[in-house]
Amino acid sequence: MKDRDEKKKDFEELRKALEAANNIFVNGFEKMTVDQDYNLRKTVRGAGGQYKVVKNNIAEIASEGLPAADVLKGLRGMTALALTTGDPVALAKALRRMQRRTRLLPLRRAWWKGAPWTSRRLTISPRCRRKSRSLPSCCS
Repeated sequence: MKDRDEKKKDFEELRKALEAANNIFVNGFEKMTVDQDYNLRKTVRGAGGQYKVVKNNIAEIASEGLPAADVLKGLRGMTALALTTGDPVALAKALRRMQRRTRLLPLRRAWWKGAPWTSRRLTISPRCRRKSRSLPSCCS
């Protein structure tokens, strides 16, 4: 079990990662095996992103005062964040590949280039081809 200092350090790390991230994908990871989770983390790192499993209330508190706070409010269930400061399309494609492979990685919400997206408006589609396009125009 983590002591108070370790928890504070983890909280500050998450806060810094959220401040730096231009793009955040909020995923569920229910029913994933350890091997699938390992491959997901490896895939996300390969796409230039970070993968963090978070407690919902800690993510909400860490995002207070940040532009992406609306995306991280009221989370439920097992939650993981895929964050990137680089190319969001590469990360979206990596997540899509893992979705197809495992059939278990639900994308719940996203913070894409400064705008929040909910699951109703957001599905990572294989039609994401050009990096210059934004998510809404290339993924439906």
